[in-house]
Amino acid sequence: MRRVHWDLQLSPFSSVIERMILLLKEDDVSQDKMHVEQALDTLYSELGMEEEDVFYFCPHGEEALYAIFSSHRALTKEKKHCIIALEETSFLQPLIERLTALGLEITQIPPEMVSVSSIQKLIRPETGLVSFSSVNSLTGEIYPIDELSKSCHVQGLKVHVDGSYMLGILPFCFAEHSIDFLSFDGATLCGPRSSGGFVVKRGVAFHPLFSSSSLRSGFLIEGLARTFLENARHFDHYHLEVARLKNTFEQKLVDQIAGTLLLLKDKPRLPNYSLVQFQGVCSEALYYLLRRKGVHALLVREAIAFALRFDVTEEEIDHVLKVLISTVSQLKSYTYPLITQAMVPEPSIFEKYSKKFHHRIEKPLHAGCFTQEEAEERKMRLAVGKGEGFEGAVQFHWLVDESDGVIVDVKFHVFGSSLLIGLCDLVSELLVRKNYEQALHLSQHEVIRKLECKDGALDEDEISPYYTLILRAIQEASSQCLDIPFLELSLPETAFQTEATYPEWGSLSKERQLAILDEVIEVEIQPYIALDAGGVKILDLIEGREVIIAYEGTCTSCYSATGATLEAIERTLRAKVHPALSVTPDASLLKL
Repeated sequence: MRRVHWDLQLSPFSSVIERMILLLKEDDVSQDKMHVEQALDTLYSELGMEEEDVFYFCPHGEEALYAIFSSHRALTKEKKHCIIALEETSFLQPLIERLTALGLEITQIPPEMVSVSSIQKLIRPETGLVSFSSVNSLTGEIYPIDELSKSCHVQGLKVHVDGSYMLGILPFCFAEHSIDFLSFDGATLCGPRSSGGFVVKRGVAFHPLFSSSSLRSGFLIEGLARTFLENARHFDHYHLEVARLKNTFEQKLVDQIAGTLLLLKDKPRLPNYSLVQFQGVCSEALYYLLRRKGVHALLVREAIAFALRFDVTEEEIDHVLKVLISTVSQLKSYTYPLITQAMVPEPSIFEKYSKKFHHRIEKPLHAGCFTQEEAEERKMRLAVGKGEGFEGAVQFHWLVDESDGVIVDVKFHVFGSSLLIGLCDLVSELLVRKNYEQALHLSQHEVIRKLECKDGALDEDEISPYYTLILRAIQEASSQCLDIPFLELSLPETAFQTEATYPEWGSLSKERQLAILDEVIEVEIQPYIALDAGGVKILDLIEGREVIIAYEGTCTSCYSATGATLEAIERTLRAKVHPALSVTPDASLLKL
């Protein structure tokens, strides 16, 4: 399968890696010193630094931020309040905990909410440092760092800017900006991982609490410098060719997919970003299916963002368009537009899906709908039920046999997450051959048991919000069939009208006897009890004759559990296994 990464999964420039490999093979320390000095000269030049500014190499973004904030704490005891408006990363919350342990008071706000007025409202007499991003890495929106930093300096505040994703794409000169600290991650510039650094403006007091060894990290510093040079070489290409291809991509989306909305068109954005929403299609479900088809994008709430790489081509654009068109069409075939917006679960939940459940989402067997004409042609009743809420919406179409109330076929429409799509397909399968009364008793527990998910399976808390929608739709569809008579549950007589097949029963080991009983229960009894969302299992066998059973699901509160159902189970076991068997339910598990 071809894979396209428009999701910030950036690989280092090949020329950078080749240069670093050559440096690692050198043993001459004097040459190492020369390379480091040359690399630092390059970094000063490419970043637009003045000679008095100070550059510190730092392999991790967390350590760069910690160095800046801890220095601020050490130098200004009274200015212990800081404002942070950085994007959520794996290290941000642990970093804030570390800074809090130093005695700093942190106010955190989402980066997209940053403005001069919002920061002014948060400033207190003890505020000393404000930290914000230069761009939004998910949407490509460019923030007004000059306007923000100047307004902070008027209040006597120090300013830190995270330049990741901006440097190398936008023109930037550190000396021309009112910024006290600038940090960046080399990996976001297509540089080597574990490379990065931060810059301190001339005259700004700074007390580093770590030692940065340039010689020890020489080959990484050289790799970082080469990365800046490579980005400078591609600068015009980003702003001309990549921007042109992005505009072509967006125009083709609008022309070929109805309901395409291009977002943030009036905002300053990076030239390689496109933020799109497709009306009537849940973005989380689209994001999921695109990944399954090899197109990796960014999920941004109710939209999809595409971050085009510097080496994007016309052919790659056409390939992504082809996949997008087919996937959006696929989703629209079994979704319907709603005013409500769907809740987006964490993408990590995908890892819990089994292959079978993945297949249900990609190619649901029951997606679609029935018309009244189709129902009349098949001499069935059409029952339609809807369930809507914040998590999405479900619509079931049943074809119901008017002679006995049995649901002959089910289709569904859905608007919501990939999880909701898979659940609807599974529930549709479980509803077929039940009558409309039994459908009301389809339990969430039974659905979870049928999911067959991987280790760390989905639990009831994850399923419950979506199953509530499904249950509402089932209830509405069932209410349209109340005038149809249906048969009460009973085990068929043929299930226990055969000769016992284990005449040697008494000579078998207890383990073998329990295995036989379990098999008969599973094959001959469980399918009928499950129609009413019930269950039964063997707990013990006493002296080879008394079978102790435990009821599950709706059976635990059904009076026939000690009457007709119990008699039917006993007759079946006597007929299929041995005529001397008796069955006793565990009364402690009954809720009568």
